[in-house]
Amino acid sequence: ELLLSCKIYDIFLTAITPTYLAVKQASFGRSEAFTHQINEYIDENIARQLTLDELAAFCNRSKFHFCHVFKEQFHVSPMQYVINRKIEYAKNALRFSNDAVATVASKVGIEDQGYFCKLFHRIVGVTPTEYRLLKDDSR
Repeated sequence: ELLLSCKIYDIFLTAITPTYLAVKQASFGRSEAFTHQINEYIDENIARQLTLDELAAFCNRSKFHFCHVFKEQFHVSPMQYVINRKIEYAKNALRFSNDAVATVASKVGIEDQGYFCKLFHRIVGVTPTEYRLLKDDSR
């Protein structure tokens, strides 16, 4: 009886493994496409206020499903990810341009300079002006 069970299990694994691997591969391809697609959309719209509804609609998913897939893929909520991307964009703008902090804030879709500075400080650990000075000192 044990030998028969082992044989059945072996046949089952032989039959199911290619299907499992194909599904896993297709899912991986979709996740790469999802990552690329959402990053491209965020980058193209960095200067605007993006909403969860808009991001979910762009990916043709419900908000709930979009959040689930997004968090699984990026390990952070969609809106926190958007904020992080905006701050990365702002860091580059501060590093490679002489734009005023208010201009940089506006370029990333944050019109309130005070809020931008608080957000930047919370994420980066220094104010935008301090960040720019640190960048200048490293040359």
